[in-house]
Amino acid sequence: MNESLLARDQLLAFKFFIPSVSHALILRSRLTDLLLRTSFYYSLTLVSAPVDFGKTTLLSS
Repeated sequence: MNESLLARDQLLAFKFFIPSVSHALILRSRLTDLLLRTSFYYSLTLVSAPVDFGKTTLLSS
């Protein structure tokens, strides 16, 4: 297997990895509701925030 295929496979594995929860989650029902309500009106939803602000957790909840 060449290096580019290996790098691609590792990137895909990382992108589709669901992280384990190591601490209690804070429910963000207002953000979740807003995300669900607005996603019906647009074909693309952008979630933008600094590192470690819970973007992946919000989208996976």
